[in-house]
Amino acid sequence: WYNDGRLAKVSGLALILFSFMLAVAFTSYLFTLADDQSEMINGGLAALADNTVQVKNALGRLGAWLAHEFINNLFGLSSYLIALTSFVIGFNLLVRKSVFPVYKIAIYSFIGLVWFSSALAFVNGLIVPNSVLSWGGAFGNYLTGQTGYLTGLLKPVGVAAALTVTALSFVIVVYNINFDFILNMFNFFDKKDEAI
Repeated sequence: WYNDGRLAKVSGLALILFSFMLAVAFTSYLFTLADDQSEMINGGLAALADNTVQVKNALGRLGAWLAHEFINNLFGLSSYLIALTSFVIGFNLLVRKSVFPVYKIAIYSFIGLVWFSSALAFVNGLIVPNSVLSWGGAFGNYLTGQTGYLTGLLKPVGVAAALTVTALSFVIVVYNINFDFILNMFNFFDKKDEAI
């Protein structure tokens, strides 16, 4: 049953189900955060088996725990990229065709996970430092949060510059954009000076 594709199809269905569960749990967590977070912080993994724990997440205790782990303790809102990657891999396995470019999406999602987690934690620290929701998760807060490693090393101006340069570098590598428009701006000013 390995060679006839049944294993791939079942694995694909499981990954699609996992991605659906993550997406629903994450989205529900955004609305039930105040109620669910305290239960998950106090109960941890044991809260999954404890019927006395009452949560409001659409997927119950499992959804509240998954969302708390991925959003609060890992990568923040960029955790949605994990759900996307899981769906893409699962769908390709299910139909046994390369409908989506899995490697490209997985690599971009990994880069996006790191970058968006850092960027969201940085913005969260600047705009809403006392937010209950950790926009960049523990990973982003460790790097660029208010007391993050890079924030201490580079200060907010340096972090903003580093995030901007890394984003531009990604766009250059992926899309090979050119910067002729900068030269055109200087030519515009030169022509304007000649006319005077």
